[in-house]
Amino acid sequence: MENCKMITMLYLSQKPAFPIVDGGSKAIASLLENVASCKGLNLIYAPICTQKHPLDVEMLLEKIPNLPVHPIEINTHFTVFDFLKNLFEKIPLNVKRYLRESTFQTLEKLDTSHAFDCVLCDGFYSVALVPEAWFQTKKIYYRAHNIEHEVWEHKSNHSHGMKRLYFAEIAKKLKRYETELLPKVEGVLAIAAEDAKYFKQHNAKTHTFYPTADIVLTGNISSEKSLCFIGNFDWQPNVDAIDSFLQDIYPRLRTNHPELQFHIAGKGSSQFTNKAEGIYGHGFVDDANAFLVSHGIFIAPLRFGTGLNIKVMDALCLGKPAVLTEVSIQGLSNSEGLCIAKTTEHFEDLLHEVIINKTKQEALSQAALAIAGIHFSKDTQIVALQNLFNV
Repeated sequence: MENCKMITMLYLSQKPAFPIVDGGSKAIASLLENVASCKGLNLIYAPICTQKHPLDVEMLLEKIPNLPVHPIEINTHFTVFDFLKNLFEKIPLNVKRYLRESTFQTLEKLDTSHAFDCVLCDGFYSVALVPEAWFQTKKIYYRAHNIEHEVWEHKSNHSHGMKRLYFAEIAKKLKRYETELLPKVEGVLAIAAEDAKYFKQHNAKTHTFYPTADIVLTGNISSEKSLCFIGNFDWQPNVDAIDSFLQDIYPRLRTNHPELQFHIAGKGSSQFTNKAEGIYGHGFVDDANAFLVSHGIFIAPLRFGTGLNIKVMDALCLGKPAVLTEVSIQGLSNSEGLCIAKTTEHFEDLLHEVIINKTKQEALSQAALAIAGIHFSKDTQIVALQNLFNV
């Protein structure tokens, strides 16, 4: 028998779903749209808005009409005094800068008005805002984009001097903070299968919920001999991936294939432009899918990072033939038929084979669509969400 009681849910996200400016906001938009499609939910959306990430209300309501929206404005700037003081505090500064008294007052006022049954916190910095009493009186769900302390461990490992030490200290504080937080939530919605294994050690009610996307019916094979990559170059793993690819792999590929071009899109990508070598940095593009469709083989040479790479998801949903590293695909529980390299040399060999072999490109395209159909179906996720929330 169906549960007829409407459940009132607060959807609290660590940045706005719209505008979609990176993989994180795209993942938030994806889940928000699917939760809004669940029957039996009275949904209220409260995105955290900062100077860096303002909300585009018009774009949001165009996608999800009539959604009640209550932006939470937070000034995340901090002073040198805040930095020095935090060296001796338990909560790391990157969390503490969100913890404003005015924010807690806003949340309490919203609860007084709506009497939330449950709260879905999308992103680590949103679950950090939940008033302690709510963990006892409401069901709190945590949608994890990655294992936050591991992100900072990677930053530390790829930094030098004082930055290395400071990032390591943040990672240590975050690990303790995460470990204390995870058992208190009703459930964890991990964005990636590998991350879910870690979260299950701390909360048995962990589920894998991938972002979802529209899946094309046929693959996309470009006639031009080119490679493409898209990503935000504010994110260090992307910078490292392209720097290492251009240094260790691309020169030899270009020698073997003089007509080869490499098209890179995303914020900060123009830094890589070298037309003499066939390298084109397009900068931020409004339509990621249009960019991917217009160019050839998709590559994801990531060497470190956690969570699910959203641009890999986009490429798979478009049926792009792709050459990937194990790190770039670690978020998926099933990667059968995809082209996955274990080493730099292996990546180069696989890419050379795919460049010269159209039949291989077709096979990879079909494998991509098959994987996308398994992992990224909207309808399947909406049913799973309704079961999770018991609506």
